[in-house]
Amino acid sequence: MTRLPTPGTATTLNLFLGLLTVCSCMASIATGQVGSAAAPATAAKEAEPRAAATTVEWTTQRTPADFLEAVGQVTKARWRQLYRPPPPTPSPARLRTAVTLGYLMGESYLCVQAEDTQHFRNNNQEIITYCRTLGFGEKISPMLLGQARQAEDGMWQELEAGVIEGQKLLGQHLTDQRDEDLAMLFNLGVWLRTLEIVSSLVTESEDSDIGGLCVGSPKLIVELRDNFATLPELTRENDETAKELSMLLEFLWRTWARQPEVKPSPEMVRMTHERLSQTARKVSLK
Repeated sequence: MTRLPTPGTATTLNLFLGLLTVCSCMASIATGQVGSAAAPATAAKEAEPRAAATTVEWTTQRTPADFLEAVGQVTKARWRQLYRPPPPTPSPARLRTAVTLGYLMGESYLCVQAEDTQHFRNNNQEIITYCRTLGFGEKISPMLLGQARQAEDGMWQELEAGVIEGQKLLGQHLTDQRDEDLAMLFNLGVWLRTLEIVSSLVTESEDSDIGGLCVGSPKLIVELRDNFATLPELTRENDETAKELSMLLEFLWRTWARQPEVKPSPEMVRMTHERLSQTARKVSLK
């Protein structure tokens, strides 16, 4: 014979089931509230690197290391796919050699981002060769050898600081030799290589809001153009390397600095990267 539950038992059971239902609903509501609050927080956190990269007014007062790191945080940076081939034997034309040395220093910044020991060592050997051609190879060899050891030991943060100081030191050696024009062209080469790297990343990005990063900022372009204008007019008009650099800087100024309020289009970004790469090949790889 089946026993029916007593009234007291049924009441207790119903209360228990009701309590479970209430707890379940409260948990669902709480989960929904947490999820909705977390979503904006996550989005805000993801937007921080982009805001940091795009609101900074990039100039030569900052470093290529800072610039590459900021852009790397807002793009899918595959650093090792951006290496350049080794340069040719140093040219007897000191102006071209100084520019190429700048491109090589820009490559050092890329190696640090990639944390690539072997490519850094190979690139440092090229830097030593070009410095010897310019007359101060022996002065900087100990520093570059020390950097190679840091790369082998994986001391990338310390090495980044060393590359920044190395750029300053190489420019100072040229100035000490009364080659102020070559010091300017060396630093120009560093920044043009940096812009070539960054413009490649921006071109491949699907984020249309970071287009302006491909040249850092209009102020950077104006600064590089003004520095180049200190080169003697005769040199700017007659030297083949100087003419290539002049045409590139005028293109960058017309495209980005003359109307800085214009939002960059994908076509502007693509053309800028192509011109930067084309000039790099002509002035430092041939």
